Amino acid sequence: MRSVIRCKSILPVRQCVKGERVLLEVLKVLVFVVVLLIFTAQCLSSSADVSIENCKQAHWDIPVNTFEAPRVLRDIDKDIGKYDAGHRGVDFAAEPDDPIYAPEDGELTYRGSTFGTPTITFSTDGLKNTFQPAASDLKKGTQVKKGEIIGRVSSAEEPHCEVSCVHWGVRDEDENYLFPLSFVYKNRIVLK
Repeated sequence: MRSVIRCKSILPVRQCVKGERVLLEVLKVLVFVVVLLIFTAQCLSSSADVSIENCKQAHWDIPVNTFEAPRVLRDIDKDIGKYDAGHRGVDFAAEPDDPIYAPEDGELTYRGSTFGTPTITFSTDGLKNTFQPAASDLKKGTQVKKGEIIGRVSSAEEPHCEVSCVHWGVRDEDENYLFPLSFVYKNRIVLK
């Protein structure tokens, strides 16, 4: 029987089987801690004041591609002032006519055009969710449940992205832009 205590090097792999298992378990714990730290840093590094409490209570759904992981083409610009130029939301890869789902229970509060771009605004939890380019057949004031279709990606005369996409921005009552993904359920990390 080989003893882990006598094993002085990891190089003779077969001699350190028990030690390797312990090392593997330690590495799993380290990976979990690193991922947790990254999540916390991402959650707290939004351009607006998003508290750790908001991050813990994240409960919205991603509004596009609910059957597969959506591809983020561009993230929000961090640390921009209220009236500074910059990207104030998240761009998801999406094709024209793809459905846009309500991230949470709420109300369709606007459908129309903003500076020539088809736009819908969905309000929930006191926050305005804006989607561009997007159109909806719903009437202003329509109450919608989480996960229901609130509109569809449309095409724009001047595309927002290099490839087909939909922009999702979130604003509070004071018109401060928030990090949209901080309101979404975080994926559960499972170490195998």
